[in-house]
Amino acid sequence: MGFFTFLFGFGTLVITLMQSQIWGWNSPYTIYGALLAIVLLIVFVVTELTVRQPLVDLRLFKKLDYLCANVVLLTAQVSVMVIAFWAIWLQVSMSYTPLEAGLRLLPTGLPIIYMGRFAGKWADSSGVGAPIKLGCGLCLLSAIWMSVTIPMNNYALSLVGMLLYGVGAPLVISPGIKAVLIAVPGHMAGMASGTLNTMRNLGAALCFAVVGTAVSAAQRFYFNASNDLSANYANLLPQMDSSFLLKMATTPGMDNSEMVMLRSAAANGYAYALGWGMWTVVAFAAVGFFFACIGFPRSSLHEKLGG
Repeated sequence: MGFFTFLFGFGTLVITLMQSQIWGWNSPYTIYGALLAIVLLIVFVVTELTVRQPLVDLRLFKKLDYLCANVVLLTAQVSVMVIAFWAIWLQVSMSYTPLEAGLRLLPTGLPIIYMGRFAGKWADSSGVGAPIKLGCGLCLLSAIWMSVTIPMNNYALSLVGMLLYGVGAPLVISPGIKAVLIAVPGHMAGMASGTLNTMRNLGAALCFAVVGTAVSAAQRFYFNASNDLSANYANLLPQMDSSFLLKMATTPGMDNSEMVMLRSAAANGYAYALGWGMWTVVAFAAVGFFFACIGFPRSSLHEKLGG
């Protein structure tokens, strides 16, 4: 019962969020989809709190360390998955090939090679609190920086935000996993491990649903506000996004000036939209930073680590 209510409840919520820009926020599909998701998730919580052998023991979340570690891992996963949107931005707005975009995203990944090991050693020697707090802070700064610089279409400026993420994310993930596992009795480590992986998957799904919805909404606003597009393509505005404009720009026989206008609108529109979408990542990162600050008292966790 718990498995199915969670699966269909969260699945319905994600689909409703992602389709809301197509259906419209006042559409019966959006309204009833959201209501159905809420009801199913409430049933999931009630079920898990009443059955003898729950899929997820929600009572564990009464422990502050356990709650904070899971929330931190969920929000950190949002920061991890938003890199997919950065890759699209580099190709659509900066006109890089997929290979060039991948190479320019290396600053987000290369620091992890060293920082992952460093974070583990730091957590072992001093407890998990310090690296998690610093990592969440860096992820928050990275999200704010990218929100501001992405609309500028300046890779050199955005590189700073990528490096902040590359250093910060590993400081959260390794110690965060450790914090979850040491916050529960040994015989519940398996359930705790499964729960933390679920939370990270939830973070990934929320990233694509929430950020994707924000980007889609911001693109529509940008294109509707464009005088050139409104005047020449008013009937196409409801279905317009950057990929649609790029396809239009390849139409055989199209005037060169119009082709340039469409490509420029696609590039600037996606950069503008992703800049706004990144503010939803800022919100998630701020939540993670808050829970990192209120959780993980150094004495209790460090003692469990043998410090």
